[in-house]
Amino acid sequence: MDRPSSAGPAAEYAKALSAAVADGFRSRSGTQSEIAKAAVISPATLSRYLSGVRLAPREFLTELEKFFSGRGTPMPAEVLAQLNDLCTQAHKVSRSPAIQVRHLREDSVRREEDLVRSEEDLAQVKKDLADEKQVAEQTLNELNAKIQDLAEQLGAAWEQARTAERGQSELQDGVEEQNKHLTGAQIYVRQVEAELTEQRDKVVLLQREVKTLRRQNRQLIEESTERTKDLSSESVSSMSTQVKGRQSGREGTRREVSGKASRTSSAPSKRSTPHHTLPEPSGSMPRPSWKSVAVALILGGAYLFWIIKDGNFNEYGPSPMRWATQEIWDLITK
Repeated sequence: MDRPSSAGPAAEYAKALSAAVADGFRSRSGTQSEIAKAAVISPATLSRYLSGVRLAPREFLTELEKFFSGRGTPMPAEVLAQLNDLCTQAHKVSRSPAIQVRHLREDSVRREEDLVRSEEDLAQVKKDLADEKQVAEQTLNELNAKIQDLAEQLGAAWEQARTAERGQSELQDGVEEQNKHLTGAQIYVRQVEAELTEQRDKVVLLQREVKTLRRQNRQLIEESTERTKDLSSESVSSMSTQVKGRQSGREGTRREVSGKASRTSSAPSKRSTPHHTLPEPSGSMPRPSWKSVAVALILGGAYLFWIIKDGNFNEYGPSPMRWATQEIWDLITK
């Protein structure tokens, strides 16, 4: 076995290893004898590893790390990584066949371990990919279902939009039709207002004419009343004279009849005859003149016209015509 040189990777490896062990000593993690016993080597061999006389194999690093960890003071990860790198470099540059063989074995073992880890990682990756694929397929199915639901909702929304558009078109047509009807109604209202205005004007004119006719009727009634007073005074005087003459004639006739009856009763008769009372002569009332009849008709017509125009039906009872007829008859027979 070749002795390591005082410089190069081997010396750096021995220096770093001695420093790591010294740190362990300072932290009271054990002695060299305990470390040699734990690594299953002699204390002299451990001393050669630390002094750089011999290259410490990688198995020693593993045992050293276990020893420190068992004492509760594990080596820092960066120190352990540095020692592994220095060990690899020192074994590579060593000219000892035994060290080269050991290095190759360690390298092959490490490569096998790396390969196993790579295969494990690859298997894990495949498993992860399978899981992810399954999850992706499930997610894809869910997305397809959601897409289908969205498509159905979109179709329903599109149909609702078309229905709403048709409804809006129908509403617009209805609004236009209502606008036409409203326009026609406005025109009709204007016409009716114009006709009402015209009718109001006519009513005003009629009211004025009615007032004028009422005033004229009052004047006619007053004039006819004055005339009838004059005529009635004359007709009453003439009719009273006629009545007196007729009453005197009636009394003379009664006296004559009573005289004849007395003479008849005093004279004897062969055959008794029943006594009959003579009826009163008919036509006790004198026949009125045509003037009195004309005056009565004029007055009755005036009264009737006045009652109808003023609407005074309640004052003269339910039959103004009967009242007017009675008034005319009373005027004729007076």
